[in-house]
Order: sequence, then C-alpha cells, then structure tokens
Amino acid sequence: MFSVMVMATAFLLAACGAPGVSIAPTLASSDQPTAGASATPALAGATFPPSQTPIDAGTYRWDGFERPVSLRLDAGWQLGHDNPAFFDLFRGSDFPAVSIARFTDVHTNRISRVAAVDAQQVEATFLGRSDMTMAGRAAIELGGLNGRQFDLTTLEARTPLFWGPAGIFQLDPDFVTRYRILDVPGGGVLVIGVHAHPDAFDAGLAIAEPVVASFMVEP
Repeated sequence: MFSVMVMATAFLLAACGAPGVSIAPTLASSDQPTAGASATPALAGATFPPSQTPIDAGTYRWDGFERPVSLRLDAGWQLGHDNPAFFDLFRGSDFPAVSIARFTDVHTNRISRVAAVDAQQVEATFLGRSDMTMAGRAAIELGGLNGRQFDLTTLEARTPLFWGPAGIFQLDPDFVTRYRILDVPGGGVLVIGVHAHPDAFDAGLAIAEPVVASFMVEP
C-alpha cells in the first residue's frame, strides 16, 4: 500500500492487495479535493480533468507548485489525489502509478523528520534507515532540474517517507518505487515516484517511464 493522508481534508487514497487492485478514495463529507492553484504558466498543456476521470491522450499542465509542470500522457491514465502540493496518476484501477509532490520534510525514522534540503540529503537519509533498501543510485537531470534517482523498497507496513502540505506519505513492502528527487531552485525538493508491484516492476516502468521522461518545469 502507498498512501498520502491530506491533513487539511482528511483525504486518503490507498491502493492495497494483489495486482488488479482497486482504488478507493474516501473524503470528509464537507470537503472536496482541491485542483492545482490558478496560475498563468508559460508551459503548454491542458488542465487535468477531475479526479477518477479517464484522461485522453495529450499534454497536461499542473499549476499547484511554485513553478508549473507538464506531462505528456497516452490514454488510460486517471488522476488520483489532486491536492496542489501532491498529485498522482493511476493506470485505470491498476498499477503502475506516477506520483509528483512538493514534499517539505523527509522522515529519518517512523517518528522523526527533518527538512528536505536537497536530493543528496534525502538519499543519504534513506540510506541511513534500516527499514528500507535502495538500489540503482545515480545522478540525473530531468525537466531542467538536477537530482538523484534510486529504487526503494520498504521492509515494514506503512513506512513513513515524506511529509508536506498534503500530509504524510507512507509506503508498504508490496511496492517497489523508482524515485527521482529533484533539486528546486531556491531550496527544497520535488519528488517523482513510479510505483509498481515487485513482480510487475519492469512492466510498470515500461508504461510509466515515457510519462516521467516527458516531465517539464516552467523556466
């Protein structure tokens, strides 16, 4: 299971169980998901349709971050969370999933967290934890930003990884995640994850990596 708990709205979107999993969002009765904040970005692209709505092939723009970002999608994806600080895309009701977030903190263990200063510090923090494994560490450049890439698997249920305006991000051992941690001008990180079940990780990457490769940040 991976989940993000949005503190402001008590919004939880969880994926659990074996491949072919269902996506079941729950929302406090008086609250609604918040779409990306309005902006006038230079990036081309359409606005994402509402959460849980099929997305047509095309280029889409997310305006919730300080600098808008865009992605090119083929048909078959749906928007999951749509908090301005965190959004994710699911391939129908199955994985892989692609998550993109502006997290502010990284967990040093299940309880404590520190500010996420840059990509190298996030990588070093996870390397120092005994409840996860990491492979494929490398320097990367993506969408005009520099950062670090690695594949991460947790060893315990609901392992806290990140925290930010959208809440806490937790991951279960039945997922492998390819993370790109990108340095944001002015400080902090932008986190891109590709999440898939271990027995379908390569197949999931084949579907999701073209989406990640299309990622662009407004100059």
